[in-house]
Amino acid sequence: MCNVGVDIAAASFELVTRKAGRHSPSKRFEQTPQGHRHAIAHLQRLAPERIVLEATGVYFLDLALALHQAGLPVCVINPR
Repeated sequence: MCNVGVDIAAASFELVTRKAGRHSPSKRFEQTPQGHRHAIAHLQRLAPERIVLEATGVYFLDLALALHQAGLPVCVINPR
């Protein structure tokens, strides 16, 4: 089972994977359509059970939509 956490910022985002009780080093991607495509390709290879990201301002929205459209199991959580 593989789970992914996403830390969202205005210009970039970072993915951290947890599999078999171990964390991967974070992997950074740009907040651009090309960065989203690279992240999606990376995530599709991992076949995660879930991808969790925080609803951070408006910065999460394009990535969340791109992940959903790619058929990936994305969850957007309330930061409160």
